[in-house]
Amino acid sequence: MQVFHCYMTTGKHMHVIKPVMFLEDIKRWIHEDLHDLSISRPRSRLSWGIPVPDDDSQVIYVWLDALVNYLTVGHCAENNLVWPVDCHIIGKDILKFHAIYWPAFLIAAGYEPPRKIFCHSHWTVNYEKMSKSKGNVIDPVSLMDKYSCDGFRYFLLRASVPTSDTNYSEVKIHRMVNAELADTLGNLLSRSCATALNPNQVFPRFYHHSLDNLKDFKVEELIKNASDLPEKVQEYFLDGYFYKGIDCIMQV
Repeated sequence: MQVFHCYMTTGKHMHVIKPVMFLEDIKRWIHEDLHDLSISRPRSRLSWGIPVPDDDSQVIYVWLDALVNYLTVGHCAENNLVWPVDCHIIGKDILKFHAIYWPAFLIAAGYEPPRKIFCHSHWTVNYEKMSKSKGNVIDPVSLMDKYSCDGFRYFLLRASVPTSDTNYSEVKIHRMVNAELADTLGNLLSRSCATALNPNQVFPRFYHHSLDNLKDFKVEELIKNASDLPEKVQEYFLDGYFYKGIDCIMQV
């Protein structure tokens, strides 16, 4: 645990957990009295489990075998392990197991932990967590059929906030897909690339000096914002804040 404690608290690894607000939970759990984690269950209770060496009454089930299963995706055709992963994406309800126990298992076995663990919040319906028992689970397939796959993806990226739960609303989907993706971004693309407006489909490179005689601060501001846009959007996207990157695009 001492090695793991250094891994999570030294300055070198302070950026492992994203968004950073979840790092405080991790640090609090580490500084609390962490109890030993039971990785086995009585064989009599389960129909399946990995036998525990030297104890026929116990089988390994749930956390150790489930988490270690992630290593299987790192094996390529040549049977070489591609590890560590660049980013492990998890939900906030399983943060403790994936940001404390999982890295601890890896370090104990001689593997490197994930370079980044991105923790996202939940989608809710009427501000309640989706549940089969409540019958409020949203069917993504039907929404993709209705709004297209790209339209539904746009809504998920545009509306979700990693640091807090996002309440699902089909009114939001309709508005964002129509007003933003279709009417704003789609129209811009159509007007820029349509053969009726640009029959030769020629898209010349922009040269700033071509506007030297046009002294208009609004034009200069637009050019600067458009030039800075790719870097700003990429920064937000890499941090998982897709809605902020889309905000920047919409503002320009």
